[in-house]
Amino acid sequence: MGPRGWAVVTLVVLVVVFAVVAAVRVPWSMPPAPRADQLDALRSLSADAVARGKEFAAAVRLTTYTTLGLGLVVALVLGFTPLGARLVELAGRPFGDHWVAQALLGGAALVAIGELAALPVAAWRETILRRYGLSTQTWGSWTVDLLKGYAVMAVLGAVVLLGFYGVTRLWPRWWWAVVAAGAAGLMVLFSFIFPVLVEPIFNRFTSMPEGELRTSLLELAARDGLPVRDVLVADASRRTTAVNAYVSGLGPTRRIVVFDTLLREASPDEVRAVVAHELGHAKRNDVLTGTLLSALGAAAAVCALYLLGSWTGLLRRAGVTVDRRSPGASPCWWPWPTLGRPGRPAPAEPAVSPASRPAPTCTRWP
Repeated sequence: MGPRGWAVVTLVVLVVVFAVVAAVRVPWSMPPAPRADQLDALRSLSADAVARGKEFAAAVRLTTYTTLGLGLVVALVLGFTPLGARLVELAGRPFGDHWVAQALLGGAALVAIGELAALPVAAWRETILRRYGLSTQTWGSWTVDLLKGYAVMAVLGAVVLLGFYGVTRLWPRWWWAVVAAGAAGLMVLFSFIFPVLVEPIFNRFTSMPEGELRTSLLELAARDGLPVRDVLVADASRRTTAVNAYVSGLGPTRRIVVFDTLLREASPDEVRAVVAHELGHAKRNDVLTGTLLSALGAAAAVCALYLLGSWTGLLRRAGVTVDRRSPGASPCWWPWPTLGRPGRPAPAEPAVSPASRPAPTCTRWP
C-alpha cells in the first residue's frame, strides 16, 4: 500500500478516535437545573437585562462565525487558485527563489492577506463590546493588542511553515505522516506553554497577596486533588469590565487566574464560587479533553489536506508546477498551517457547563 492508501487509513482511524473521544468526553446534553433554581437566579435580573444579554451573545457569535468564514474563503482562494502560488514566487524572487525565503516571506504575505480581510470584523466586534459597556480600551490600546497578536502569530507561523516545508523536502512521499504527528504534538505542547509564554504578552499577572482569600482558593484546589502553581491576578480591567476567573495550563504550568475586575466587584464568597466552577473544569479534565481533540483534529486535517492536495488537477488549477518528488512543497498548502490564528486569545468557555456541579461541594455551599 502506497502513501495515499496509508493516508486514507490513518485519516479514518483518526476520525473514528476523534468521534469516540468527543462522544465520551464532551457533555452534549445535560439535565436542566431545577425550575426553582432557574427562577431564583433570574429574580435579581430584569427582563430587559436578560434580553440585552441574549442580544449581546447573538451579536458576538455573528462576528465569530464571520471571522471563521472569511478565513476559510481566503485560504481557499489563496490555496487553490494561481494567486497564492504567484505571491509566494514573488516573495522569494529577490532571494534567488530560496525555499526559506518563500516559506517565511511568502507564507507571511498569505497570512497577512487573511488578517487584513478579518480586520474590519475585529473592529466591528470591538464596537459591539463598547456598545454593551464591556470594553475599556481606546482604539490605540486595541491596536496595540492587535499588533501583539500579529507578532505572536508571525513567530509561530514562521516556525510552522519552516518545519512544514522542510519536512516536505526531506520526506517527499511520507511528509504527511511526519507533519500530522508534529501538528498533534504542537497542540499538546501549546497547552503547556501558552500560560507561560503567550498569556503574559496580553496581560500583566501578579501573585495574589497572602491572605484568607488566596489560602481558601489553594485549599479548594487541594480538596479537588488539583495542585496549582500559583494564584494570579490579571490586570483585565485595562481591557474589559467583565468579571471572570479561569484555570489554565497542564501539570506544572497549571495556575488559577482571577480577573482584577472580579476582585473589585464580587465578594470573597462569590470569588470562591467562580473559582470552584473553573476548578470543576480541571477536575473533569476539560482542558485535557480539548487538547486531545485538538491534537486528533490537527492530525486528521493534515491527512485530509494531503489527500486533497495530491490531486494533480487541483495543483494545476492552483497554478503550481506539479513536482512528483515533493507534492507537499506546493505553495497551495501554505495558507493552511496558520489558518487557526494561534496568536489570538481564545474565547471563554460556555456560561453553562457540567463544571458548575462540583462548585457547591468545593465551597461547602448548600
